[in-house]
Amino acid sequence: MKTMEGAHKSMGYDSGGMSEHGLRYPTLVNIIAFTAFFASGFAALVYQVVWFRMTATVLGNTVHASAAVLAAFMGGLAIGGLAFGRIAPRLKSPLFVYAIQEVIIGLWAVATPWMFTHLHILFVPIAHTVPDTPAVGTVTRFFTALLPMLLPTILMGGTLPVLSEHFSRVGKLPYLKVGSLYSLNTFGAMVGTAVAGFVLIEQLGLQNTIWLAAAINIVIFILLTALVSQRTLHWQTEISTEAGPVILQRYLLPIFFATGFAALGLEVCWTRLLVLHFGSSVYAFSVMLLIFLLGVAVGAFVGGWIAQHYRYSELWLGIFIMVIPIALFAQFYQFLNLSRWMDMVGENLQLSGHIGTIILYLMSGLWLLFIPTLAMGLTFPLAVRLIQPDERVSGTGIGHLYFWNTIGNLTGAIVVALVMVPYLGVQRAILVLALIDLLVAVYLLARLYLTWEWGRAIAAIAAAVVFIAGYQTFYAKERMMEEAGPFLPKPDEKRQTLFFEEDSTATVSVQHITSNNRGWLSLNVNGVNVAGTTPDLISIQKLQGHLPLMVHGNAKSVCHIGLGSGGTAAAVALHPVKQITIVEMAPSVIAASRRYMRGVNYGVLDDPRIRLIVNDGRNFLLTTTETFDVILSDSIHPRYAGNGSLYTLDYFRLCSQRLNPGGIVSMWLPIYGLTTSNYRMILRSFREVFPHTIVWYVNSTISSYTVVMGSRESAMIDMNSLSAQLTGRVLTDMSLIHAHEPERILDYFITADDGVGKLAGDIPFHTDDNPVVEYESARALDRHTTVFENLKLIAMAREEPFRYLTGRYNRARLERFYEATSHSLLAQGLHVLGKTVEARKEYSQAITINPEDMEPLDLFVQ
Repeated sequence: MKTMEGAHKSMGYDSGGMSEHGLRYPTLVNIIAFTAFFASGFAALVYQVVWFRMTATVLGNTVHASAAVLAAFMGGLAIGGLAFGRIAPRLKSPLFVYAIQEVIIGLWAVATPWMFTHLHILFVPIAHTVPDTPAVGTVTRFFTALLPMLLPTILMGGTLPVLSEHFSRVGKLPYLKVGSLYSLNTFGAMVGTAVAGFVLIEQLGLQNTIWLAAAINIVIFILLTALVSQRTLHWQTEISTEAGPVILQRYLLPIFFATGFAALGLEVCWTRLLVLHFGSSVYAFSVMLLIFLLGVAVGAFVGGWIAQHYRYSELWLGIFIMVIPIALFAQFYQFLNLSRWMDMVGENLQLSGHIGTIILYLMSGLWLLFIPTLAMGLTFPLAVRLIQPDERVSGTGIGHLYFWNTIGNLTGAIVVALVMVPYLGVQRAILVLALIDLLVAVYLLARLYLTWEWGRAIAAIAAAVVFIAGYQTFYAKERMMEEAGPFLPKPDEKRQTLFFEEDSTATVSVQHITSNNRGWLSLNVNGVNVAGTTPDLISIQKLQGHLPLMVHGNAKSVCHIGLGSGGTAAAVALHPVKQITIVEMAPSVIAASRRYMRGVNYGVLDDPRIRLIVNDGRNFLLTTTETFDVILSDSIHPRYAGNGSLYTLDYFRLCSQRLNPGGIVSMWLPIYGLTTSNYRMILRSFREVFPHTIVWYVNSTISSYTVVMGSRESAMIDMNSLSAQLTGRVLTDMSLIHAHEPERILDYFITADDGVGKLAGDIPFHTDDNPVVEYESARALDRHTTVFENLKLIAMAREEPFRYLTGRYNRARLERFYEATSHSLLAQGLHVLGKTVEARKEYSQAITINPEDMEPLDLFVQ
């Protein structure tokens, strides 16, 4: 068998850095190859972010749907790593093959927007025929997601072993080069995360962002093929078979599966924790992923340097894996104190506004995650050195490592999200994942110093016992999830947590809050208040439930998306409907509503007409064949990641397809946390589908919400029908929000039809492809300012309702209500800005004009 140097010379390389044709390493080709791999990582993460958004609109936004898409994406990467790793040593020109991989990825990616847009043509018929269970649904979504993603992800997974094979044949420092490659690719992914999450999607839209990434892949191909054909064509010689077969240290493969399992499992746990501190905006998720990738990228580069210049790689590998559980043990303390730390840093550095908030997130994330993710990144180059004992760096060893690590990644993400978090909770899940890394580290270190197998086992057990004992001593009684900012009382509050549950979808809590001698319940999802028993929430819940049914007049089937406290469903159930289909994504919301919100939902979930569907509301509408008389779209705020898709033109068209003739869609639309352009954009998109649209605002309390109601047929309101329906339990319930007479209901009217068109203007539509509201609204952090600006917007658009009315009504009384409410709305706006003196003056005028309209008086006389 020839030496490695001889084998390299048989390929046209010299290990001293000079080819027989005089090319020295690093050459222009190799510099561009390194740069290309950075750009390739950038494009790959852009694809991942955009493809995941695109699949969510078809396959759903549930954790099972996300798991299926993640499995399809990472499964392709794993297959690519293994397959191309096996063939890499037999390639004549790995660099040319890498260029081909890039161009195929780019050309395929160009077509993916069309593929994802039409994916429902395949998915919906299958969804109709298979059993409606989580397991079957996940498998169906997995195979559906494979179709557009399998080929490009296989090619993406194959790029590292192929390009590593190229560099293994060129010059010296093979381990440093592999570490640098992995590091550069991860740095590219980090930059791709940041640029896509902060700039590209908002400014270009999804399709154009995909095309930009595809252009990067194609440019890589053009540059590399030009350089290969001009300067390196003479390298394209078969590897000598005398180099021998690749011998792998296969004990490392299950180790890298385990560390990969723990790594992505930890990312799931960290996301569930940090979302409570950072919020659920698209920017918060981008920051979390960015920091994770930064640590891995820096670690990979340092690990490559260590692998190249130091012996005892197995010792170093064991030490660096040991760092992870040590860092996680410290994290328990860090997370318990994170809210106070963030408050202190934000105050001392005077961080405010959107930019200040992002800086605070970055600082907090680095404090928490950099050390463990750095250690994760350090392991790969060291394992590359260990995987092949003959000191030959080839794509085969790298491909096997990449395969097992990636399979571990996807398994860890799925098992932790679907099993460990729901059954153990995030805190104990982190403990289990720390123990996995601890056992791996102890095993590696024990291999060096203990030849007795039982001795290694005893060492591992002893380390685990010590770790668990330390956890039990310091942290077992702590509840770090409940120490997040949203659950802590403000200076003038008292809070009692009544319900706290972590399911696979979200962290759900119910708290009793007392402030200024008033008490109320707050139902929170991932730290965000989604329902409760405050006057403004009760009012909007009842209006959203009663008003569409009363305007319809004869609704028999209702679809209610987003259960919340159940107050809206309870209002619907007071009407003579035959069936109420409630679609709720988080099982724990259902449990919390059933146990603690009966005061506002009257035990509605026990009503035999209720049918509960645990699913993403949009996905339910896409896959069902049913149609409804009324659809109530009660999603949470569009500023939170994923929820913007329930406020797009595409979603409203889907709702329209599921309406019976004469049907009504009613949408909860907040005026807080949205710019006026965001509000108008959603309104225009809604009216494009439902030309007969009515906007309502509950002015009987200081509210931050509107109800937007639309129909394809008519916006006329039958006053005789309203009067006839205001009887019995409906009348009692509407009296609670001072809407017990038709004239009082009409006092909530803002505008309709052409008036809505003027209010919305010619602003661009909000679409799935151009989801700007999620991004712009996440920067609108001042709640009071946004409420005031949008309240002023709708107040200026307000018109008298007479041309939209039929039947008998008291015109003079309606005019009196209309005039008085003009002052009341101005008073509410002033009150929001803290100008209570001016607010009292305006409200006094409202009372003078209409003594009947005194509902929010107590808010102004305190």
